[in-house]
Amino acid sequence: MRQLGDTLVWLGLVVVFAGAIYITPRVANYVAAQREESARAAERDREVVLNYTPPQVHRSP
Repeated sequence: MRQLGDTLVWLGLVVVFAGAIYITPRVANYVAAQREESARAAERDREVVLNYTPPQVHRSP
């Protein structure tokens, strides 16, 4: 009976490690894509701010 328990524990560990190896690159790609999109959005915002000219106020003498 103990052998069955040990086998199940080892099988569980193998599944956990295999899952981590399978999921880690996918999470890394997702995070990289989010950072890239954030950088692109920041660049677009910077262009909008740099191209902004405040309205001219004309006052009568």
